[in-house]
Amino acid sequence: MHLSLSLRRPLLLAVAGGLLPACQFGPARPIPDPPPEVLAWAEDPAEGTPGVFLGLEVRENDSGSLDDLFFAPGARVVEVVAGSPAETSGLQVGDILLEVADEEILDGASLAARLQQLGPGPCALEVQRGDAVFKVPVELRALEGQAGAAEAVAVVDPTRTLARWRDAGGGAGLEARHPEGPLARAGVPVGAVVTAVDDAPIRSARALVRTLAAAVPGQRVQLSYRTAQDADARAEVELFEPDEVLLEAGLPLLLSYQHDPGAQRTEWTLLDLWLIWLVRYERDGEEHRWSALRFLRWSTGVGELGVEAGS
Repeated sequence: MHLSLSLRRPLLLAVAGGLLPACQFGPARPIPDPPPEVLAWAEDPAEGTPGVFLGLEVRENDSGSLDDLFFAPGARVVEVVAGSPAETSGLQVGDILLEVADEEILDGASLAARLQQLGPGPCALEVQRGDAVFKVPVELRALEGQAGAAEAVAVVDPTRTLARWRDAGGGAGLEARHPEGPLARAGVPVGAVVTAVDDAPIRSARALVRTLAAAVPGQRVQLSYRTAQDADARAEVELFEPDEVLLEAGLPLLLSYQHDPGAQRTEWTLLDLWLIWLVRYERDGEEHRWSALRFLRWSTGVGELGVEAGS
């Protein structure tokens, strides 16, 4: 037997003619944290790759708070490669890169795309440090690095769109989607390139995922996108919102209930008189344990085997 109450909205439960005064609700499954920043692989790319080497790792210039997430112009420097042109020019972690050769930079994808367009030689960067903006000369150099350098090819969004995205043509290309997820319901096809969210431009896959992470689960947003046939389209997408379940409830002496979806643990007790109880049920993964009047105990399912220290 598995007691699980799945509810979309909080309510009070009537039990034995009374009300449960203490109820807590939460998602039916743990909501993953928004995707972390791209790993800081900032080595020189493989020899023969078009473009030049600057030696910076950057991320979007956001507020850093999921409670009040917003984006400001520029890309924040999170790593400066030792011995790189960027280090020689004095750039530091925390600086905000605004432009490279008169083109705006907003994230790592736009920086990489800009560097692929440039050749070795002098170049001007626009950099903000504190409240001052500087024009910083830098001497870009040809790529000459180690083969096999890691390359980020996609960003997975497990929290809002249930989809996998890639950088594509100045936007975010949809590589895969949940067959019953928000994008499938809205009719956004695989291969579409999202260029804006609520008319705010999107330049990369990570920018899209981070923008949607700031939205409320269940919120409706307008996605502007291009199809594989280069046709422009718009779709209203209702972002993923997990169902809610009862996590905790209690009525003194009569009933107590606790449920942890992440750990797959459930416990409830009926008529708890501290020294003795009428019925208690515990679930830990696949194992189900019952007890009656405290002394009668039995279990079903499979439990984990413990290993003694030193054995």
